[in-house]
Order: sequence, then C-alpha cells, then structure tokens
Amino acid sequence: MTAEIESLQKLILATMNAEAGFSTGRNPLNLSEEIATLVSELKKGVCIFKFRKKDGQIRRATGTLSQEVIDRYREESEAYVPRVHRKKARPTSTSYFDLEKGEFRCFLWENFLGMESDYSL
Repeated sequence: MTAEIESLQKLILATMNAEAGFSTGRNPLNLSEEIATLVSELKKGVCIFKFRKKDGQIRRATGTLSQEVIDRYREESEAYVPRVHRKKARPTSTSYFDLEKGEFRCFLWENFLGMESDYSL
C-alpha cells in the first residue's frame, strides 16, 4: 500500500467514524482501503467502478480525477456544456468526473461496490 493510499484511507476511516448515521454491512477498514485505492487511481487516469444508486440500481461508472484527462475530454467533446449549479457533496461521498455524462458526479461510500478495472485513454 502506498503512502498516498494509506493517508487517504485514514482520512476516509476518520470521516466514516465521525459521520452520524453512516452504516454499511461491510468492514469499514476494507471499504476505506478500496475507496482510497479508487481515489488514487482516479487521480492517475480513468477507472471503471460500480456503486448502488439511490433508487437501488447498479451504476457502472467510467470516471477520472485527472485534470489532464478532464481537459482532453472538454477539448474533444462538442457536447460538453459546464453546469453552473453543483450540489454540495456529503462528507461520506466521493466526487469524480463522469466521462459518460460529461460532468462531475458523486457516490456515497456506503453504496460503493468495487472497482472493475482501469485503462488509459
């Protein structure tokens, strides 16, 4: 485990413990490590991961936190229109740039199902 992932994991675990009402059937230590790994990979490039939406559907997302990939997407996409209004994310959520929707989205940690794979554009 890299120092970045370990640091992220500690922050995620502390947030989970501090957030009233946070509940999941999964081991918080394992979940925090998976989410920390995902965030680290999203910063490097593009990842495919799954989470459960509010309505119960499973969402397979292709996202990134790499500014280079986001900038390239915006340059190459004629359909890209930045949104003016953005909702405030909950402390127990992660935001990412959704390459299918062309905008920032987020998912709740308790609904995270796992990373599928990552790849380069």
